[in-house]
Amino acid sequence: MTVSWKEWILAACSALGLVCGPSAQAPAPADSGAQAQLNTELTLRTGESVAVQGADLRVGFDSVADSRCPPKVLCVWEGDAAVTVSLIRPSTGARTTVVLHSNAGFAKPTVYEGFEVKLTSVAQPADHVTLVVSKS
Repeated sequence: MTVSWKEWILAACSALGLVCGPSAQAPAPADSGAQAQLNTELTLRTGESVAVQGADLRVGFDSVADSRCPPKVLCVWEGDAAVTVSLIRPSTGARTTVVLHSNAGFAKPTVYEGFEVKLTSVAQPADHVTLVVSKS
């Protein structure tokens, strides 16, 4: 099996944890007008946010730094998608930004003001993510 120099460089970057391509960047998430349910998967595109029904919480997908191994490329390390998510309490204006990871070695849900937010998947290319919000 012959490995091209491009595949070798991608594998080397992934092994070092570097981002080998452009990251999806977006301004603060825009209100999509959609609502999400607690304990149900919700899918957001870059720059989109949704209100969580029955909760004083809004969740937005800000950006992703994606160092995952591209499809059909042999990599030394599977990489990680570091997803930046905004969590907003509309009634108080309180806001925080958290980073959730796709790599099982780094992945853990985050807890914010009584809610747990868990990343369940990141598309490839990383233009949308799937999250689950539940009460903690």
